[in-house]
Amino acid sequence: MKTLNGNARTAVSNHRSIKGKEAGKPRVRRMITVCAAWFVLFGLTMFVWPPTGAEASGLELSPTYQKAWDKVLGQADAKTSSALKEAYGHAGMWVARKQAWEQKIKVLHAANAAEADRLRLAIRQTDAAKLDGLLSEVKQTEARYAPMFKLYETLNKQLKAARAAKNKEWTAAIRTQVESMKPVVQLARQDIRGKKQKLADARKQKNAKMKQLRSGLASADTVKKQIQTAKRQASSSKERYSSALQRLKQTMKTGQAARTLTDAKSLATAAENWSGSQQRIHELELKVTAVYQKVKQQLSS
Repeated sequence: MKTLNGNARTAVSNHRSIKGKEAGKPRVRRMITVCAAWFVLFGLTMFVWPPTGAEASGLELSPTYQKAWDKVLGQADAKTSSALKEAYGHAGMWVARKQAWEQKIKVLHAANAAEADRLRLAIRQTDAAKLDGLLSEVKQTEARYAPMFKLYETLNKQLKAARAAKNKEWTAAIRTQVESMKPVVQLARQDIRGKKQKLADARKQKNAKMKQLRSGLASADTVKKQIQTAKRQASSSKERYSSALQRLKQTMKTGQAARTLTDAKSLATAAENWSGSQQRIHELELKVTAVYQKVKQQLSS
């Protein structure tokens, strides 16, 4: 807002000076009024930035540098003054966009982290209900047949004892009972084997599915490495921006409009590159989101 007030005061001061010299020329006065209004509007457009964040505060000048900036604008010709404001305004615009990207990245990254935790838990629980049901069915079936197996085992022991005692009548009686139970026991064992096989097959399918899902989830790691690279690039862009801002501040103090304009344009370029590096990070976070969405769809299929 200090920058805005400085621009407004400069525009109004120029307007009053010209108005005093050309008081007898209404047409000139109207032109000057329009120009003054235009410069104020330009100042509103180019110099009012979100007053939050360290980067935004970096565009705000201290009183010393504000005075130097106003002096450069005041001494520059109209064309150079306009170019100075435009370059500085572009720098602010890119910093504002950079801040917007950073906020989006923060929200998206948190969402991705939470989704990754949910997916890992869901993968561990893949087909858990189905496997619990099959295991329960095996146990219930074994429990149901247990008394019959116990009886069949007892009869076989008795048959062995009867044969050892060489008691033909006892042996024949026991053998008859054993033979009558044998088909039923075989069916029972076959039933249990069938249910155990279903459980084993389900476990095998679960392991294969988990391997596929974890592989899909791990594919996000490649993108995450790209994000780390992009963050290093963003850090470099930030350093270049900071250096460009410092050069601009130092050049302002010299009062040289041409050099100040060059540095202001460099600042705008550095800010644009910084914003672009943050945009790249956001694009990569979106790729991570897409990976997780695909895994989520596979889980529900």
